[in-house]
Order: sequence, then structure tokens, then C-alpha cells
Amino acid sequence: LSPLPHTPIPSDISHPSVSIQSVKEISWGDVPFLNKTSNNYATWSRHVIRILRLSSGLDLYLDGSLPAPDPHLEPRANRFWKINNAAVQAFLLMKCAPSEHPFIESCDSAEDIWSTLRNCHVHQ
Repeated sequence: LSPLPHTPIPSDISHPSVSIQSVKEISWGDVPFLNKTSNNYATWSRHVIRILRLSSGLDLYLDGSLPAPDPHLEPRANRFWKINNAAVQAFLLMKCAPSEHPFIESCDSAEDIWSTLRNCHVHQ
């Protein structure tokens, strides 16, 4: 038996379920750098969540609340999801002290970075 062909959902062309968002720059300076020696994870994580929430719901990428759309059924939405996920990953990396980078450089998603940092700082 051959696999069933996947036909993209027609609305993916005109109204994809995910649109490209950007992290709102207005408050970037307000976010402290995450630094284990400063013991500032609780404050840092609250700032990050607030900024990403104000950025059209990009905070949903942190905990996996917004899963990637099926690339066969929603190729455009899936591509946009990947772009948004990469933007959140970059924001997290920019808001971490260089001493944090070795812990997250192998992470593949914003959710993975968020979880790794939480585990490093909360479960010391």
C-alpha cells in the first residue's frame, strides 16, 4: 500500500493558522540578563513571559502550548511557526549571560531552551 498523499488545507494559502510575529522591542532593555551567579531566574522569567505575551502571544512557544502545524497540511503555517520559534530562541539567547550559553546551545526549540534553563535554575 502506498501512503495517502497529503493535500494542504486551502486556507493555509490565504489565512494560515500561524502568522509571523516579532518580539516587541519596546521593553527589551527592561529584561535583565539571566545569570546563575545573580540568582535572578524568577525575575528574569517573569520579564521574558510578559514581553513575549505582549508580542502577539509568542510566550506560547515557551511551554509548547502552540505546537508546530503539520508541514504537509499547513506548509505555510509550519514555516511561519518555525520563524517565530527561531525569533523566540534568539531573544532568549540574547537575554542570557554568556555563562548560560553552554547549557542551551544544543537546544532545538524555544520550548527546549526554556525547559533547560528552568531546570538549571530552579532545580539547582
